[in-house]
Amino acid sequence: PEDWDRYITVRSNGGLNQMRTG
Repeated sequence: PEDWDRYITVRSNGGLNQMRTG
């Protein structure tokens, strides 16, 4: 799912990418 893909990206970027997708 899209939410899972976002979670993986957040983990890879250390949580910084969380704001990019949101």
